[in-house]
Amino acid sequence: MLLLVSSAAASSLLVASSAWRSPCVARQRALSPRLAAEEGEPDSGGPYRTTTSGVKFIDTGVGSGEEATAGRVATIEFEGTLLDGDKVLSSTKNDGKPLSFTVAAGDAPLWDEVVAGMRVGGKRRALVPPSNTLPMWDPLPGGRTGRFEVELTGIDVEGALN
Repeated sequence: MLLLVSSAAASSLLVASSAWRSPCVARQRALSPRLAAEEGEPDSGGPYRTTTSGVKFIDTGVGSGEEATAGRVATIEFEGTLLDGDKVLSSTKNDGKPLSFTVAAGDAPLWDEVVAGMRVGGKRRALVPPSNTLPMWDPLPGGRTGRFEVELTGIDVEGALN
């Protein structure tokens, strides 16, 4: 059987078929935040790296200053929200004071993993699974994933740990 279609009809079919999305794609877009964190965010610009504890992070801006390495005092600004952004978990911007800690000293295990290797001026996005919540924090509501935007603002800044 031979089907003859006018060029206008063929063009309409082509446009309609390119706009069609399979049910799998539609379902993938509706994934829960926890699954979305597992696969990375679509706007992330690349795959997340995963630490040994399950925290995922990606550089959103690469700094050009000194590197955060073991034993150095890192100073960061951060804001943590739930992955969907509907609740601020913690923020140095809201507190008005940056956070400083000694890298790899064990005082700030979550930040040790996220900040190690960053350069001053660099920015990272970290996705923290509910299983990695630190004891001093309230548990993440409903087993949801935390999203932290982090900027390394200094290394070995005088008086940072005071």
